[in-house]
Amino acid sequence: MVKIEAPCLDCGEPIELEMRDGEILKADPKGIMGYVAVPFWKWFADIPYA
Repeated sequence: MVKIEAPCLDCGEPIELEMRDGEILKADPKGIMGYVAVPFWKWFADIPYA
């Protein structure tokens, strides 16, 4: 199981996420969104990293 507890880098509010076998077990707050600071056209340069 993977458990992530971190502050939102935008507003500082706490974020909690739990996953097991690729399934999200818990997400607080609901509707968590992620941000990747890599341009889309560079994703294919290193697929496992993207």
